Parts: sequence; structure tokens; C-alpha cells
Amino acid sequence: MADTNVEQWPYHSSIPQVSLEYPLLLTHLDLSRAVFSDRSLLVKIMKGCTSLQALSMEGQDMGEDAASICGAIGRNQSLSRLDLSMTVGINAVAARLICQGCPIIQHLNLSWSSLDQETILTFCSNLPLSVTRLNMAGSLNKSSLDDDAVEKLVISCPNLKELDLSDNVNITEKGLHCINSLPQLESLSLNRCYGIPPMNFLMCGHLYALNVFGCITDSGLVALKNGLIETEVNGVVFNYIAKPTVPPAVTSIWGRRTKDFY
Repeated sequence: MADTNVEQWPYHSSIPQVSLEYPLLLTHLDLSRAVFSDRSLLVKIMKGCTSLQALSMEGQDMGEDAASICGAIGRNQSLSRLDLSMTVGINAVAARLICQGCPIIQHLNLSWSSLDQETILTFCSNLPLSVTRLNMAGSLNKSSLDDDAVEKLVISCPNLKELDLSDNVNITEKGLHCINSLPQLESLSLNRCYGIPPMNFLMCGHLYALNVFGCITDSGLVALKNGLIETEVNGVVFNYIAKPTVPPAVTSIWGRRTKDFY
């Protein structure tokens, strides 16, 4: 249903009742950028899903229904991939419902969502140990994710292998030290994290990949690459954590083949 425009029922009549007496059998659901003229239908769809393994809500405005929608997401205990990038409406209560209800989630994308500081702290403090790939780049307030949040995140998610905290300007070298304590971390993105002195990135030589676009001058980048011989520096521009469709694939979601109908 990605990019679908779900219009109101024609002829000025009310939306027909959606029967959800039995749980929907969906396991993979892509609602990226889908537009619902009446959000109640989105709520009904989500409340009918209890077997989801992968879900994308990219760009959804949950509004006042955020608690209902996130509570429904939290009833999918088999969920392992969740994309909530660029969503609007998620608050601390909704965040807690997701964290408590999804015990085996592995890949989570929260980039550029309208998360305030309380909500970010709720996620960082309550995410399950199962999370291995996390994108929390950007937020409603770029200063919401700071060193304290990073410290809580490292405690909650010690098994992280890939982490993107780009565009969070209040992360300093203290936060970087916390991140570097993650024993399994392989890939780290801190693009435009201006609070970290560039020389501190030299402590990241144990990583396979480090992305720090916008944090360092051209000459500094050369020095950094020379100092991190075993690490690929600024080799990845885009992050696709939990995304349903990853280029060059165009006919699959989360690795599962889909059919195009014309």
C-alpha cells in the first residue's frame, strides 16, 4: 500500500464498516506515505494486525490516534522490522507501548519523526535487547537526543551492530565514548553531529564503517582516512534500516517478492 491514496467513500456516505472479527493474516505491511483521508480506517487496519513481522509507517500522521495505533503495533509480538521514519504524533506513552509490546524487534527506524525529548528518552530507555540496527537520525528538535539519551540507549541495546544518530547536535565526545563501548558495533553514522570534535573520530578504528559527512574539512577527512586504515570513512550516503524496499530492488518488500498490477 505504499504511496496509496485512500480516499473517502464516494457519494458523501460514511466509510463502510470494516469487519475485523478475525485477526488479519498479514505478516508484512508497507504503508509508506499512504494517505488516509479518514484516519479511522488506518486505526481499524492496525487493530486487525496481530501477526506482523515487518511494518512501515513512513510519513504517517497519527495525530490523536497515536496511542491507539502504537498500541496496536505493540500487539504484534513477532515484529522484527519497524519503520516509523517521518511520522507525526508519537509521544512517550505511544513509544512505551511499542517498546513493551515488541520484544524481538531487530531493525528500527525513527529518523526525522516528530519526537520530543521525553519520547526520545522513553525509546532509549525501553528498547529491547534484540535491537541490532537503529536509525534515530534527526528529530523534531535536533537537540533532543543528547549524551544522556545515548548512555541510556547503549545500556538498553548492547547488541547494536549498526547505528545512525546523524543530525543530533547535542551529542559530544562523551556520547561517542559511550557508543564506542558497544562490543558488536560495526557501522556508525554521525553526520552533522557538530558537538563532537573531529579528532575524536580517530577512536573509531575498530569499526567497519564510519560516516561523518559535514563534521570535518576536506583536509581533516584525508587525515581521518589515513588514521583509520581499516575503516571505510564516508562510504555510505543513505541509510536503509528497516526500509521495505532497498535499491536496486523495486518489486520486493523486506526481501519478499511482490507483484505489480497495471
